[in-house]
Amino acid sequence: WGVGLLAALKKIIMQMQEGVYIRIIETVGLGALAMIFGSLLIVSGKEFSKVTDSNKIYAYSSSLIALISCVIALISVFQ
Repeated sequence: WGVGLLAALKKIIMQMQEGVYIRIIETVGLGALAMIFGSLLIVSGKEFSKVTDSNKIYAYSSSLIALISCVIALISVFQ
């Protein structure tokens, strides 16, 4: 998280020096999305390690795969 935050701050400062303020909003939005996605993966990984019931393991796995495919679909739509 720290490296991502520092990279985003560096990019924002560079964009402010160039005078491109619309790109700053884009950078902040993508950084926030990446941090949310990363924290969701960490929390789900911790909960996943506590589960011993196979039905719950299948449910977590399918939810994680659906989340990843949703993010990939959103990225492909916006590019």
